[in-house]
Amino acid sequence: MMLRFLRPPPQTSTRKGGAGNSIRAIAATVKAANPDLTVIAVGMIAGAHQAETILEEGKADMIAIARAALDDPRWPHHAAEALDGAKDNPTPWPVQYQRAAGEAWPGYKLRDFG
Repeated sequence: MMLRFLRPPPQTSTRKGGAGNSIRAIAATVKAANPDLTVIAVGMIAGAHQAETILEEGKADMIAIARAALDDPRWPHHAAEALDGAKDNPTPWPVQYQRAAGEAWPGYKLRDFG
């Protein structure tokens, strides 16, 4: 497979997540030019719906989370519940996490995971 090397879009301001937006734009540009290449989007991906939109629109094949995972180590579980609609299609929790999941822990409802 031959890769096309592209000039990245002009650097945007780092205010309000500008650098993250630029990095995600590069991922989308690379994916569009090389559809068979596996691309990972990274940069200010904080919410489950934001990550899902990137994947659904075909801008990347995977997403990478860094600060979001540092902020919430159980981000993948919370994202799955936000996307699944926990009541109709509950996400299976590992046994060791069940006491901290949804209905079992009252503090769970105090956070906004969407």
